[in-house]
Order: sequence, then C-alpha cells, then structure tokens
Amino acid sequence: MRYAIFFVGQKRSIIDTRMKLKLKEALKYFNGDIFFVLEEDKYKLDLSIFNPKEIIYYKFHKKEKSSIMMSFGWSKCMQLIYKYEKINNAKYDIIYKTRPDLLLRNYIPTELKIDKNILDKKIVWGETIGNYGTNISDPKYAIKDTFNIITRSACEDFFTGFHNFTLKYNKKHLCNEALLGYFLFKQNVEKKVVKCSRTVIRMKNQETRYGAKSLNDKIEDIKINSEISIIS
Repeated sequence: MRYAIFFVGQKRSIIDTRMKLKLKEALKYFNGDIFFVLEEDKYKLDLSIFNPKEIIYYKFHKKEKSSIMMSFGWSKCMQLIYKYEKINNAKYDIIYKTRPDLLLRNYIPTELKIDKNILDKKIVWGETIGNYGTNISDPKYAIKDTFNIITRSACEDFFTGFHNFTLKYNKKHLCNEALLGYFLFKQNVEKKVVKCSRTVIRMKNQETRYGAKSLNDKIEDIKINSEISIIS
C-alpha cells in the first residue's frame, strides 16, 4: 500500500531540535512520503532530517474563525496529494494527518493493519468520537481532529470539502471537532477510532493542560513504544 503523512499547521514546538528528533524516531518504521504544510512565521526551520518530499508554507490573509484557519492549511495538503500521485503515476491508499507540535508516543507502522477491502470506502479515523457537545448515538457526532487517518476515498471531503464548508457555515456555533463530525456525516464519511498515544508540546512558558507538556520539560525522555492501530 502507498502511504503519506502530513504535518500541518503552525510550527510551534517543532522548532526545537528535541521535538524533531522525537518525531523522527516515531517515523523510523514508516515507509511512505512525508510532507510539511506549515503556516509562515518568523522562525527558520531545517527539516532535512525527515527527508520530506516537499515543504510548503501558507499564510491566511486575515484573522478568521479557528475552523476556517485550521482547514485552510488542510486544503493545501490536497494539492500535494494530487501532485505526487501524478508524479508517481499511482494513488495513495492511506493518508495520515497530524500536527507539528504533537509528539507521537506510538510508532507509525510500516504497514497499517487494515482490511484492504474497506480502502474504497470513505473513512476517517480520529482519537475520539462523540463528546464535544455531541452524543455518540447521534450519527452527526464529533471526531477529534488532532491526529487522523484518512482513506484516499475520503481525502477530497476531509482536506478540501471541509474548508469550503467552513467558509459558508453560518448556523449554530460548533467547536471544530463537532463541526468536522457534522460535515463528515453530511458527506457520508464513516468515522472510526484510531488508538494513538501522543502529547501536545507547548512552547516555553506556555500553559499546559490536559496532559500537555512544554519545551521547558525534558521531552527527550518521553518514551515511544508499540504502534498506532485502528478500530475498523
């Protein structure tokens, strides 16, 4: 199978060498294309240790709702998917989407344990489904958007369609996770759970909550073990 992983969003803690080394370790078994889609800022960044296929920078033209700004970065991923599928004359099967400040404490596997018969279906895996003001018994339930696995069939909806949807959405306020869950429901995209351990690494002196750490901590001591897995 063909895989790609996208690190998308603000650079944040990946500017720290320790963070880069830990993410590199999490990818040591990964056999796919690596991309960085980063918001442009004042920091210069050397990502050569990842041997990425491509790094692109984006800048949103004005301050907007967080769902619009977040999904704007996601939409840039689809351009790279199309570009490298054309170069390789082959489509990807599975796409991973994560954040530059998310320290993965599980390895990304060489081969994801997945029933290949479901690859043609539109499926997005997230760390949790439900919560964020939604009930798991309601098919519109939320899905966590920090780390996701996406079948190629669902990529246009996830990366491009969701951004277009956020630009037009003007109904009841929903948090990003609930808005994404609602959109995927409307697009008949299945939502499932990925089992993934990870820690958000904040910048130095930033507040840490919900298990996050910061660059003030000894992040180099965080252990990476076992592999991520999905519940299909």
